[in-house]
Amino acid sequence: CVYSLVGGAWCGPPTMEENVAASEAAFFEEKEEALELLERISVGGGGAGEVETADLDAIRLDVARFVKIIEKYQEQSTLLDPHLERMMAPLTGRAGAIIRGFHGRHLAQREDGGEAFPFQCAREPQLHCIFQIVYQLCRCRGQKCVAKFFSHEVSDLEPTLFMLQSQDRHDHGSWETRYGLLLWLSMLVMVPFDIYTIDSSVGGGDLVPASSSPPPGSSASLVSSIVTICRDFLRDSGPTRDAAAICLASLLTRPDMETVTLKEFLGLAEEILSQPGAMQEAGTQIFEVTGVLMTLAAVFKKGHRDRLLAVA
Repeated sequence: CVYSLVGGAWCGPPTMEENVAASEAAFFEEKEEALELLERISVGGGGAGEVETADLDAIRLDVARFVKIIEKYQEQSTLLDPHLERMMAPLTGRAGAIIRGFHGRHLAQREDGGEAFPFQCAREPQLHCIFQIVYQLCRCRGQKCVAKFFSHEVSDLEPTLFMLQSQDRHDHGSWETRYGLLLWLSMLVMVPFDIYTIDSSVGGGDLVPASSSPPPGSSASLVSSIVTICRDFLRDSGPTRDAAAICLASLLTRPDMETVTLKEFLGLAEEILSQPGAMQEAGTQIFEVTGVLMTLAAVFKKGHRDRLLAVA
């Protein structure tokens, strides 16, 4: 055992902690490079035009480089917090332009009478690259911290839902797009207006009096469309199921949804969970059970206790 005289006092040998070299980062070291990569990934400005194939190849390389940077901060994700808004701004700006452009083309085709099917599979490679980045940010920092930087514009609600409805669910290589759209939708459904007043399917795009349910005889309402597609995604086995549960919980805990829509979902959840062997069956049923349980947990976490007691 070796002791030395330091400053007039005898000091013992260095401890194990003093011998360990620290490798933790003190700040987001690659901030400037990451922001530059995101600007290049979001190339296209405010328009909704398609990106050339050569540019897409470069964008995919930039995505791979950004993912490598972000993975370094898995254990210190809070270092990203001061920069999340700047990182999300170009991504959401370009994604919004692509989504609105796709929806606008659909409306134009419908007016011209040239639309054969209500929903045609949307293939937007750049949008997929953007949502790959969004997923990686959520994976590192958590969806709650990332989702709040999505657009909250009321006008984005129907285009985002339409883009989600136009996705090919059998394309397992583009699940990040569906995940990002569901997460974005979870923010948009919390708009501080009665959803039926902004639903073009019940009033031809005009404002209608606020009510707790759509007028009888109307086409599929905005609310029923959101509930239906989220319920479908609850049967998935990956992150899209988690995003669908969050989106559905955000919708069901709205004050104007608790009288009818929430009660209907709780009845459906009871029916699914009470099926014999629901927790033991293999295949998609167990995924749906898991999705329903995740939705219920999110509803109880987001909702107001007094309101939930009324439907419990």
